[in-house]
Amino acid sequence: PEAKNLLKDVSKRLENCKKLGNLEGGLSDDEDLQPADG
Repeated sequence: PEAKNLLKDVSKRLENCKKLGNLEGGLSDDEDLQPADG
């Protein structure tokens, strides 16, 4: 159960990062400004 909760937490953070990345990507196409996907 603990692992599943951790996975959900990671998924939420990943989606948040994607949302932020999309916002930043819309502001600038420079690769340097885009967050790393890991």
